Amino acid sequence: STPVAYLSAKLCDVFPDGTSALVTRGLLNLAHRSSSVAPEPLVPGKPVPVEVELEATSWVFEPGHRVRLSLAGADWPNVWPPPAPGKLTIDSRRLTLSLPRLEGEAPISEAPVFAPSPRGDPHTAPTSDEQPAVLWRVERDVLGRETEAFISHGAVYEGELGA
Repeated sequence: STPVAYLSAKLCDVFPDGTSALVTRGLLNLAHRSSSVAPEPLVPGKPVPVEVELEATSWVFEPGHRVRLSLAGADWPNVWPPPAPGKLTIDSRRLTLSLPRLEGEAPISEAPVFAPSPRGDPHTAPTSDEQPAVLWRVERDVLGRETEAFISHGAVYEGELGA
């Protein structure tokens, strides 16, 4: 219902107890459905076939687990929202999900064991005394018609270049 819209796809592994884990995701700016160089605005009410590529990953769905594909028109705060709200209609009769599948004997019988890093674990979060607080604040200026989001993930990690 708008010339520019996004389609976010998330593939999840749903455990028997109902909890889930995000396996991979993909996002498509629907104006770029045919080309990343020459956008074509959507025509409201006109159906268009699209293909959303998911990020590459490796995952094993265990017996008793279910696969869930979630589709949405936004993925805030991972992706900036489209310029205007709109309505997406998905024809579930034409929806397909293609996943690669490994047939036969598993190429690796056991998970590899990695040696510890000589620099320590770069993913270890600081202790609660050291780390800044997590911040997720939204401010709305009703008269100015503006909304701002302030986000801090609350942890500091050092990379190779000290960043």
